[in-house]
Order: sequence, then structure tokens, then C-alpha cells
Amino acid sequence: MKLSRVERHIIIKSEILEDLTHKSKNLYNYANYLIRQYFFETGKLLKEFELTTQLAKDNQVDYRDMPTAQSAQQTIKLLFKNWKSFFKAIKDYKKNPSKYKGQPKLPKYKDKKGHNIVVFTNQNCKIKTDEKGENYVYFPKKTGLEPIKTKIEGNLKQVRIIPQATCFIVEIVYEKEFNNTIEANDRVLSIDLGLNNLVTTFNNIGEKPFIVRGKIVKSINQYYNKKKAKLMSFIGDKGTSSRIKKLTLKRNNKIINVTLIPKIMSIKNIFGETIKEKLIGISPSGKVITIHYSFVEAIKVALDETIDKSKLIFKSFIKMITGVIGLENISGPITIVKVTSDASNYGYVALLLFVALISVNLGVLNLLPIPALDGGHIMFNLYELITKKEVNEEIMIKLTIGGWIILGSFMVVGFYNDITRLVSG
Repeated sequence: MKLSRVERHIIIKSEILEDLTHKSKNLYNYANYLIRQYFFETGKLLKEFELTTQLAKDNQVDYRDMPTAQSAQQTIKLLFKNWKSFFKAIKDYKKNPSKYKGQPKLPKYKDKKGHNIVVFTNQNCKIKTDEKGENYVYFPKKTGLEPIKTKIEGNLKQVRIIPQATCFIVEIVYEKEFNNTIEANDRVLSIDLGLNNLVTTFNNIGEKPFIVRGKIVKSINQYYNKKKAKLMSFIGDKGTSSRIKKLTLKRNNKIINVTLIPKIMSIKNIFGETIKEKLIGISPSGKVITIHYSFVEAIKVALDETIDKSKLIFKSFIKMITGVIGLENISGPITIVKVTSDASNYGYVALLLFVALISVNLGVLNLLPIPALDGGHIMFNLYELITKKEVNEEIMIKLTIGGWIILGSFMVVGFYNDITRLVSG
């Protein structure tokens, strides 16, 4: 399986890059002018091949000024991508106007003194290894750019030069081969997104859960927002300053903003109900972080977990009574022994967690208002406390027998399910 990867380099000042990105802007604006005129006359989008061919045939000055024909074509491709997005947005706007604040507008011209992305394909750029065994990315001679040292071990796809407010970002895009492709199966990684804990995971295959700490990102953003607010108070309506630009650059060099579009899928929750969830894909880095709590913090965390698990058990019992959860989900002592054995294989922490869960389970079930359980005795005591009368002995005996029948039925079903699972494998 091949996956695309990006290596980023930040260049603060470069007259060559300023010139290249400015020429890309000129070509972008000229091509945009031709497309806009064609659109105003016909209401249609000019074909990309026709435009590129005409510019090359006419030896148009902005097209000719680009370092290579491929880089000129890539600039035009980016422009057409914007136009296709515009047509797609217009089509959707006609169907769902309420989704938009206003009618989508035509792709705008770049600022006269501005810059635009420059893209070099693998036909223009090459990776070469020097005498010391270090890799470098070489650019076309016409650009005048010095080679950039790289750690890439894969097939080069393209190099993107992205102009920013105070720097240039050079992105080297390459493909890397991964041989450990896993076929689709029932292995599931559950991901919970948060703030202090950016990502908390759990899985159904017994691997150690891991947490990606979010406090580092949070602290960077807090510092940035605090400093920016202070600087903004000095400049008023001006909007920005060199210090704000430097602060933003420093922050952007530490954090990369990525927009994830979740896929909405219908899945079954732990109770067997079909619900719609927003799902994203993520690959763990393999780094495991162990979180240590103080004695007081550990008690608080344990208390919170106990309350959450108790609520879950009550919900499960109610959904079982209402028929949402089938009786096939009940397990008996055979399954408990098997799961205990599996948990012990993953270390004492997993075993202790499972034992704690069983203890909470038994404690909560014991409080259910079923005669023969402590919850049943509490129910009788409350009756006597409210009515000031003792429960009729005959009624108490019948209710207690009924409670034993209910508990016995659960045990029989649990044993039956255990044996069924053993037989079916």
C-alpha cells in the first residue's frame, strides 16, 4: 500500500522564492481573466486543455516567465480547481440556499503585489544522494534555487512552494510503501476526542489503550491568544503589525491546522441500537503514554469511573427489560473465567481493571429492587418506614421466591449462552 507523506521546510527570506511566487500570481490572474471573460460570454467553463494549449502556442509572457512548462500547468490546474469548486457550490446553492450566507462568488484575482503557490512535479525536481550519503532535492537550474537537504526515503511526487505572510513553506510530497496492509476485519479502535486529552483510545483486541496529550497544544494556543490580544490593544483598527505576524509565524511553525471531514455512518452502539455517528480515521504513532496520578487524583478518577460504569450497568438492565438488548448478551461464570484469563495475559493492570468492573457490576446489581437481593430488603424497609407497617409475611415470602426465580432464570440463560459460545467456537 502506498501512502502520501509531506516533509515541510520553512524559509524566512528568499528573493528567488518571492520572484517565483509573484510570477505564479501573474499567470494565475491572467488565466483567471480569460476564464472569467469566457464565462461572462457563454455561462460555461473554459476547458483547461484548450487554455493551456493556447497560452503555450501564443508564448504568452506570464506563461513563459514560469521556470518550467509543468509548473505553469500546475498553476493553471489550481485555478481550474477553484472554478470547479465554484460551479459545484452554485449547483448546491440552488438546491440548498439556506446552507449559504449568500450566493457563491467567482474565483477572485490575487492581489497585484501578492503571491501564489508554485508547484514543481517530479519531472522538474529530483532527489540525489551526495558523497556523504545525504539526500538533497534539486530544483530546475532556471530557478536558481539551492538544493534542500531531505530525509525522504520514498518516491518524490511534487514540491510545493507556499507563500505565507512572513515566510515561505516548501512542502516535499512523496510516496512511501507500506507492506503491513491489514485486511478488513472486526478489529475496532474507539477514539474519543477532547481538549486536555486530545485523543483517548480503546480497542477490542486487548492492546494497551493510549492517550495523546492535548495540554501542549492547548498551552501554545493560550499563549498565542493572550499575546495577540495584548498586541491588538495597541494597534486598534489597524488589524495587524510586524510583531503579530512574527507571533503568528512562531505559532504556525508549532501547530498545523488540519480540517477533518467526518464520515456519517449508521452503527450499532453497545446496546445494539442503530445510531448515526461522525467517524474519522486516525493512525496511532505507536508511542504509549503512561499517566501518573497523585493519591488524591487517583481516588477522584476511580470515583468518576465507578459512577460512569454504574450508570452504564443501570442503562443496560433497563434496555434488557425493554427488549433493546437481547438475552444472548447475558454471560455466565464460564465467560467470566475466560475473560479473566484473557485479561491476565495483558498484564496485571488489565486484570485489576476487569476485577474492578466485575465488583462494580455485582455491587450495582445487588442494589436492584429484586427480593432476595439487598435492594429488595431496602425496598421492604422503605415500605415499612413510609407506611409504619410491617410487610405481610406471606407476601414477602412470595416476592422473595419470585426474586429467586428471576435470578435463577438469569443464571440459566447465562449458562446456556456460555455453552452455546463454547460449542459454536
